[in-house]
Amino acid sequence: MIIILGASGVIGSQLHSMARDRGETIIGTYHAQPHPRLQKFDMLQDSLLDIIPQLASSDTVVVLSAYTNPNWIFENSRRAHDLNVIATCRIIDEAISRGAQIVFPSTEIIFADQDDGHTEDSIPNPSTVYAQQKTEVEAYLQANVQNAIIARTGWNVSTDPQSSCPITNTRHALLSGNAKMARDNWFTLTDVSDTCSVLLDLIQNKRHGTFHVTANPPISRIELAEEIMASSSVRDIMSYEKINFTDLPFPEPRPASAWLRNTKVTLETGHHFSPPLGTIKQKVSIIEKHLSDPEGMSR
Repeated sequence: MIIILGASGVIGSQLHSMARDRGETIIGTYHAQPHPRLQKFDMLQDSLLDIIPQLASSDTVVVLSAYTNPNWIFENSRRAHDLNVIATCRIIDEAISRGAQIVFPSTEIIFADQDDGHTEDSIPNPSTVYAQQKTEVEAYLQANVQNAIIARTGWNVSTDPQSSCPITNTRHALLSGNAKMARDNWFTLTDVSDTCSVLLDLIQNKRHGTFHVTANPPISRIELAEEIMASSSVRDIMSYEKINFTDLPFPEPRPASAWLRNTKVTLETGHHFSPPLGTIKQKVSIIEKHLSDPEGMSR
């Protein structure tokens, strides 16, 4: 059985659907976004063992429930820490008390800038509160759990036309007339179906350790903007200004180029990720089809 805590988000919803299609027994939870197939669960108050008293060593718990907006977390660090660290570690303790496997998605922004990317052996150097909280849980898992999967990712993109992602947000900014794109900002961009396919392979093969579950090569903000414009039917009214990453007004320092190398996971799973530029093209097509015929998406 696979238990997905936070099955209403971008990764969680795709993982829930894909695991069900593969014939897995699934329990998915939500907190704020009700779904008929999901069970309500509040990580701050509820016990994992109350909703799954039969939890066993053959089961896997995927911990996706978390605050993820870095700006909000910076302004509400204590509240975020209660969920992202304290509640998460309590859930981990409950799972390992039954010998269950743990999957913990982390992030590439736990690293400092490095032009040639980071491997699984790179040392975290978090600069944001969000990254510090992810690093804290990673360290807890490494010290206390032998059968955990730490799955670091970058940006994940779904095929939902209304799902927020860098492609959706950048397309909107390009149409606004005041878009600013950092020439020195590099990151990974991954089709969420690739992310979830790899996660399921790791789970089903009872793997453990740290894996960088991302598409390569990394892309820059300029490449993102240019590919959106090249793929868009309204490219003629899109524009942007090139700037440096340090010119962006973040409330706390962020790495400009902390992307992840995926050599280990591709070698060990044999998975071939969709090219990032292809993912951008596909998402732009989905967005613009939806905008031109919003009712058609549900027919």
